[in-house]
Amino acid sequence: MSGVAPALPERVTVNVNYNATGICAEERPVVWEAIDPYKYGNDGPGVFTVMGTNKPLIY
Repeated sequence: MSGVAPALPERVTVNVNYNATGICAEERPVVWEAIDPYKYGNDGPGVFTVMGTNKPLIY
């Protein structure tokens, strides 16, 4: 719905390339960029673009 903040997940599935074992799908935490509420739904109903970054994992 236009004009409503999107519900963004706290974790996303990413493909990680471990050279020894190959590519593995893993769930990782994500940090989303701040969104100006004025932009909610400006691309039309059902369309919304927001960028996020994987949080680095510390082993």
